[in-house]
Amino acid sequence: MTNKLDDTPVTPGTKPNGSIEQIDEECLAQGSVPDAENTEKKRKFNISDFRLNVDYSSIEENDDGDIFDIEERKPRGLEFFRTHPELSFPVRVIDLKENGGKYLLLPALYEKYAEDSYHAVIHLCVSRDRDFFLWVVRIPDGNSRFDSLFESAVTDAAKAKTLWVRRQWIKTAKKGRHETTVAKAGVIPEPCWPANISIEELVAKCFGEDCWITNENHEVLQRLRGEK
Repeated sequence: MTNKLDDTPVTPGTKPNGSIEQIDEECLAQGSVPDAENTEKKRKFNISDFRLNVDYSSIEENDDGDIFDIEERKPRGLEFFRTHPELSFPVRVIDLKENGGKYLLLPALYEKYAEDSYHAVIHLCVSRDRDFFLWVVRIPDGNSRFDSLFESAVTDAAKAKTLWVRRQWIKTAKKGRHETTVAKAGVIPEPCWPANISIEELVAKCFGEDCWITNENHEVLQRLRGEK
């Protein structure tokens, strides 16, 4: 099944057919969230509200492809993959590891739930077999014993923008590590990325509204506070 997307260029402040609303910059700049019990009545949130206004590029050492369904996952150990050179989405994530669920946290709630969430960048990726997926890459903060693993993911995500990369988990006597293999130049053709599509649309498609934490009444926050 194909997914026909509008090829009209997206400009700030516009609402092209087939795309989500543009980010409400004034709301984010003020760091405010509507009153919890009136949130849905006053304003309908869209995926752009969850984008972080930051640039993580400093830490990084045409075929119209169709994407109908896209999943969130890590690159598999036996596949070579590429990351899109431009389509990425900085965000704050709450990860409930016990059920594998990842939730996107609204910027106004970051400070209160800083210990329960982490900064990440969501990358559009494609495998050698043209399997498109979103990879949530955690940004190391210097406070985790797993920072070396996070740094490895950040490095490989940057490397995969121009090279075909494979990440394989290697068990060691301590905690293990990822070993990176780069395909020989010219062996795998350059990827054919889908045209006229936004990262906001892809993230919204992958993370349904149930995964958007917009106020204190969200079930995930209630669970973290021990209220549910």
